[in-house]
This record gives sequence, C-alpha cells and structure tokens, in this order.
Amino acid sequence: MSVRASDPGDGASEIEEWFLRAVIRVYGPWVTSDVVNAEERRLAARRVTHARRTLAELDSGADSVRAALPRGRSGAWGAGR
Repeated sequence: MSVRASDPGDGASEIEEWFLRAVIRVYGPWVTSDVVNAEERRLAARRVTHARRTLAELDSGADSVRAALPRGRSGAWGAGR
C-alpha cells in the first residue's frame, strides 16, 4: 500500500477498503460458526453485510460513503442498544 501525503483522499479510500475487507475476512466465518454465540453471530452478520454494501458503494463510485456502523445508545459499535 502506498499512501501519498499529497493526495490524502485516495489513501483514505484505500485504507477504508482494506478495513472493510478485513471486517469481512474476520467476521465472515462467525456468521455460520457453531462456536460463536447467537448474539455475536447477529452482530457479525450485521458487520459483514454493512462492509459488503459499503464496498459495493465504493466500487460504484458513490461520492459519500460512510463506513462506520451506527452506534447504539450504549455506544457499542453496531449493537443497536
């Protein structure tokens, strides 16, 4: 990966894409795992779905894409509480 200080927009987009792909690689197996409890599977499914949608938007050239899942009232990432 090469991020140039003169063009922070491209580097930020590349980092965001790497992050989203990492989310899919890490949490993807959790979605079908018997070892992970049901609540964690639901959260993993939300994270993977969101990452896939955001990647699709990035690939389509959408101008404003927000990668962060909404935080719940508790402040937990994507928990919805």
